[in-house]
Amino acid sequence: MPISVSGSKQKIMMNWIKKHGGLCVLLCYICWGFLPIYWKQIDSLDPVYILSGRIFWSVIFCGILLLVTGQAGKAKEALKDKGEALRLFFAGVAVCINWGLYIYAVVNDHVLDGSLAYYMCPLFTIGLAFLFYKERLSGLQLLSLAIALAGILAVIFAHGEFPWLAVIIGMSFAVYSTIKKRVKAEGLVSTFVESLFLSPLALAYMVWAEGNGTGALAALEGAELLYLPLSGVVTAIPLLFFAYGVKHISMALAGILMYVNPTLQMLVGILVYGEELDPSRMVLFACVWAALILFVWSNNRKSKGKELRTERE
Repeated sequence: MPISVSGSKQKIMMNWIKKHGGLCVLLCYICWGFLPIYWKQIDSLDPVYILSGRIFWSVIFCGILLLVTGQAGKAKEALKDKGEALRLFFAGVAVCINWGLYIYAVVNDHVLDGSLAYYMCPLFTIGLAFLFYKERLSGLQLLSLAIALAGILAVIFAHGEFPWLAVIIGMSFAVYSTIKKRVKAEGLVSTFVESLFLSPLALAYMVWAEGNGTGALAALEGAELLYLPLSGVVTAIPLLFFAYGVKHISMALAGILMYVNPTLQMLVGILVYGEELDPSRMVLFACVWAALILFVWSNNRKSKGKELRTERE
């Protein structure tokens, strides 16, 4: 039996999200920052199988939540709206490309490209925000981006080659963010529908892998098998935070907050898995955090200025 959510409670929740959209997006990035620890538990699986499992089990998890909360009808409405369905389809494709290429980068020893991608992504996100949403940046915010770019260039020059793979991975998520900003459906509905479009291919690959003896049943044992269905939960929850939050903040803020994600991933690699922190990454780390602090401070100052002008009027 669906859980009834009263209109007043739903309104209170949505008002809270509008006021704390940045917090929702930040929670998403924090979750993603620690996800490598989870994926390490099932790294014996084929990466494409892991990707397929993320998609398939996300649909199952979000579908159950839709039924429990009585929102299945909203998913049907989103599918009937051709424009909305098309936006969600392309959002699903963009995030699938992002996940797939990131897995490819890690498996094929392009670890630098994988981590660098998410440092480049905020720059792409802010660029697309300017093109599609006409978001303007203050002088201090432009300075913060220049500082971040300096850190990224330090890593590129230190390693001596242009990171094409990192560019594609970073751009794919920036495109996903830009599309999600235009989506009308609420977070749970949009996350379910975009995963639903990809689930037939995901399920087909999982069935094929199990038939070939390269799936979860062959690689995992006992309680380890629970990691795969739980991958739907750890995939969907951050996406829900992002989907709810991104509609209520500027794309520029969503972009700059993303530096939290790769920084946490880098710290996990160093502190948990003993990866080396070379000098170029130390420069990058210092630059992006200086940029993040400057951007958020400038954003808060701009918001307070607007509030004061509103009060005077």
